[in-house]
Amino acid sequence: MSYTARMTLAGLVIVCALAGVSAQQPPAGQAQLAEVLAALKEKRRAPGNETYTFSIEVVNQLGDGKSRKSRIAEDFQIDWPTGKFREEGLSTYMYPNEGLQVFDGKRVLSKLRNVTDDGKATSDWKYGIITGDHRNNVYVALFWPIFFNRGVIKSAGSQGFYPGHLTFDAPEDAFFLHRHLVLDGSKCAVLRSFPEGSVDPVYYETVVDPGKGYGVRAFSMYVNNVRTLQIDIPLKLWPDGWAPAGWTLTRTSNGRVHESAKATVTQYAKDVPVGSDNDYAVTPPDGAKVGRSDYSAPGATSDFTRTEYQYEVRDGRLVQTGGPAEGFWAGRRLLWYGLGALTLVLIGMLLVRRFRRPLQNPRPEPPHMQ
Repeated sequence: MSYTARMTLAGLVIVCALAGVSAQQPPAGQAQLAEVLAALKEKRRAPGNETYTFSIEVVNQLGDGKSRKSRIAEDFQIDWPTGKFREEGLSTYMYPNEGLQVFDGKRVLSKLRNVTDDGKATSDWKYGIITGDHRNNVYVALFWPIFFNRGVIKSAGSQGFYPGHLTFDAPEDAFFLHRHLVLDGSKCAVLRSFPEGSVDPVYYETVVDPGKGYGVRAFSMYVNNVRTLQIDIPLKLWPDGWAPAGWTLTRTSNGRVHESAKATVTQYAKDVPVGSDNDYAVTPPDGAKVGRSDYSAPGATSDFTRTEYQYEVRDGRLVQTGGPAEGFWAGRRLLWYGLGALTLVLIGMLLVRRFRRPLQNPRPEPPHMQ
């Protein structure tokens, strides 16, 4: 039997075994699972404009005993019913920058500038817009506890957190109540998702604490029954309710830690009023150069194409200075072809009618033809 066949068979055995566990789960377990899932769904449906102020210290292992330390410090605001969000702060993670990024419900608007590792500016402000398909602009696991606290839990790797998709309903039949766990004297429910994939199957465990507002206390990701991601989330009773006091993250590969992080939340609030100083907009000044990246992808593929546009702000308006033509007819090549074809058809019909029309006053036949 080939390696692929063995792994496929192993994956099927795991899936069947877990399905059997779920099917044989006592009625009490099924009832609690339904209760937890209903409570999480209610949290996802609740109104609220929330803010978190937090910092994250990150250590990435580079190999050969070397490591890189970075930091994220920001104010994160999100209007859950609309999906609009606003991030403002400084980050040395990936590449050092500071500024503001906003999602207005359709577009990501940004005002960023480069900084040194100690936060000193090294460039002027750059303004940008991202439009189209946002699935390639996902939040990494360092930010997931914010979404978990809203009642969002994952059951598949395709369920990414990205603009317009920060809350979603995972299929309820994708989970079963795996066990109970006592944390700080609180009895928690451990929900496990059914594995996805026959080769190197992946599943997730989410620890939910009914005694603390059905908050998520921990999240784990397993690949081939090996834990590769662990997030632990201590909860705090803030004036506006239960929310993370911070979190720790550990990501491993081949038995080695390659990323670790510790987050600290210093402020949490919900039902925050929106005003001019915290709205979901970025307004570049007159004369500013603005770049726009438009992403598209057919179907569910991750093979994105990007089209770049350039603008300048003049009298408060964006005036295009570069990139493909825009406007109603831009990108509507098929519509142009259709109108052209319709025009040819109409001309053809008129010509046919013209040459088939009978003569109203036929000319008399010459005498020699009578």
